[in-house]
Amino acid sequence: MRFFLLLATVFLICFGGCTHTSGTETASAAMAEEEQTTPSVRNITIAQKKGRKYGVVRLASDSKSPVLAKVPVGTSMRCFGKVEDWYQIQLPESGQLGWIKDVYIDD
Repeated sequence: MRFFLLLATVFLICFGGCTHTSGTETASAAMAEEEQTTPSVRNITIAQKKGRKYGVVRLASDSKSPVLAKVPVGTSMRCFGKVEDWYQIQLPESGQLGWIKDVYIDD
C-alpha cells in the first residue's frame, strides 16, 4: 500500500502541473515542453565515504522518514531525479522507490 501511495505522490509531483491543450499546434508545443521537463533516468552508486559500509534509503526525502533499506557500498541504482540534497532512487532487488541523501552517493 505504501508503494502505491508513494507512486501516486511521485506521479502528482511529476505531472501535476500539466494542463490540457487542444489543437495540433498547442498539443505539439505541450509535448515539446513536457519532453524538456521530464527528468532523465541515470544510475548512481553508493560511495564509501568516511568509512561507511552502506547507504540508508528512506521512504521520503526526510531524515526522520522510515528506513526502507541499507544498501551496501558499490551498489548501483536507478536515479529518477534530485530534490535539494536527496536523490529519488529505485531499490535494485525490490524495485521499490525511495530516497537517499547525497552524502551516500558517488557523484
